[in-house]
Amino acid sequence: MFVIRAFVKMRETLLGTRELAKKLEALEKKLTGRLDVHEAAIVKVLQDLMQILNPPPLPPDPPQRKIGFGGV
Repeated sequence: MFVIRAFVKMRETLLGTRELAKKLEALEKKLTGRLDVHEAAIVKVLQDLMQILNPPPLPPDPPQRKIGFGGV
């Protein structure tokens, strides 16, 4: 009788472990999805900050025209 109880208890434990594993897997997927969204937002913010801190160089000023007569 003791052996049967042990096997019943072991089966209950294993079934509980499977359910727990499924729940943990679902939670992991949910959190990973959120993390991907947050990581993308953080990367975008950092890129925008780098653009502000290191703006592209301004184009050079156009050459100025000379004033006066061209013969001299």
